Amino acid sequence: MNDLRKIGLLGASGRMGRTIAELVGTTYSKQATMAESVDMQRGCMEDFAGVDAIIDFSLPAGTASLLDWMESREGPLPAVVCGTTGLDDSLLERLRRLGQRTRVIQANNFSPGIAALTSILHFAAPVLRKLGYAAKMTDIHHVHKKDAPSGTAITLARAMDPEHPESTEISSVREGEVIGAHDVVFEGSSDRITIGHEALNRDLFARGAIEAALWLCGLEENTGIFTMNEYFERRYLS
Repeated sequence: MNDLRKIGLLGASGRMGRTIAELVGTTYSKQATMAESVDMQRGCMEDFAGVDAIIDFSLPAGTASLLDWMESREGPLPAVVCGTTGLDDSLLERLRRLGQRTRVIQANNFSPGIAALTSILHFAAPVLRKLGYAAKMTDIHHVHKKDAPSGTAITLARAMDPEHPESTEISSVREGEVIGAHDVVFEGSSDRITIGHEALNRDLFARGAIEAALWLCGLEENTGIFTMNEYFERRYLS
């Protein structure tokens, strides 16, 4: 039991939070335990004292409160996996600074498939651009999703052109209960190349976040800000 990683969960009442809690208690029960869960209805940040890693799938205000608490503490800090979307530049900068004191992964999508797609696009897009292809992306999510384009779409656009991500035209569609689908189409003068990914259930993202948290806990480095691409490459490609 002492070998189990203690996981703290921020945003426990949300869809992702509930899925993460369920998986930690079942699929990952031999690797981790859900030590503390915090949301708007229960708990406070101080409950996270003593956990090995915190998984945050809350709202920007929740992430800000978490950062307030962590910045106020002295000594070692838990690792942080932040999947909250819609973070502004100031919160992203604070997460980067937090990486000077502990291990942090901030991502808009924790799907290993999206990480693989990002790597593919990072390699393929410059080549296809030189061949005269123009990139367009369709970003489809459920009607409850507030941000458009989604963080995942922005991440993919940055992978294709880090200096000018806005050069990729993104069409955002919000319909039904679609979990997430992203298709990148490279239009040529005489042909079309399509690369895409569709999430079939939310377990995909929850598993990715839990796996990322466990990976952070096992790193030799005590500090650092890591991306899902780096996690993917170091775990699966090295």
